[in-house]
Amino acid sequence: MRVTFLEPRKNLELYLPRLEELIERLIRDYGADTFYFCEMTRFTYEAMDVLQRLREKYPFCETVYVIADNPDAPQEKGRKSSPRYVYLSALSVFGKRDSAFVRDVWMIDNCDIVVLYPPSDQKAEQSFRNYVYAKEKTVVTAE
Repeated sequence: MRVTFLEPRKNLELYLPRLEELIERLIRDYGADTFYFCEMTRFTYEAMDVLQRLREKYPFCETVYVIADNPDAPQEKGRKSSPRYVYLSALSVFGKRDSAFVRDVWMIDNCDIVVLYPPSDQKAEQSFRNYVYAKEKTVVTAE
């Protein structure tokens, strides 16, 4: 099962202490084995570190870094910490903002499980939430 996160935009400090428990629950209870990430945010770094530690117990788990724009862009550091990456080359014709939107849609379309955090006030975030439900993905709400 493939997982992506609509990561928290607010109150990140509330969720990081429970991230390992959440990821392990996804593996154990939902059969998650592939985790998609995109922007190299603090959340992504923390989640990748958790997955690296959990690989001792769950060696079948894979981290995939999805790149929307130029593969040589500043996200190089993130790619090196991820065993595999997907470069969506068709997105190179879009501007940065639009390519990020299309990348996020691709991640939702290609996953089985979406982890949602309590919403912020951003309209784009609500659009993605609506899209997740319209696609009838399994939704896990982070606490």
